[in-house]
Amino acid sequence: MKVKSNVLKLMHLDREHSLLSGRNACLVYTYFNLLDIHRTGALNDVQFYVFMKKTTDLTRNEIYRVFDMLDVDGSSSIEFNEFYLMVCILVSIQDREEKKFILSSLPYSFRSYGQGWLCYC
Repeated sequence: MKVKSNVLKLMHLDREHSLLSGRNACLVYTYFNLLDIHRTGALNDVQFYVFMKKTTDLTRNEIYRVFDMLDVDGSSSIEFNEFYLMVCILVSIQDREEKKFILSSLPYSFRSYGQGWLCYC
């Protein structure tokens, strides 16, 4: 996947914590609110598709597959925390740091529930 967004090209993850800076997080939040034209606090599949089409070279089917993977709560929409995760993934891909990002975010993204079961939280 290739990241095409000029806005995202200006962002980089903190090398130690693999997070966006406070300034960049505010920018992502503003971007999210601009995309959320219905003011629901979430993006539907069409809004998410437009964002991903403008920022990546993914096909329509790939974008909808990503939408389904990110919609972990099954709400048929992408809330800000899910959008923030997608932006961090895109930034890590453009910086060629995706493995480091995924490994650093695993302890925060998953919780263990008895007998080895993991849950995305």
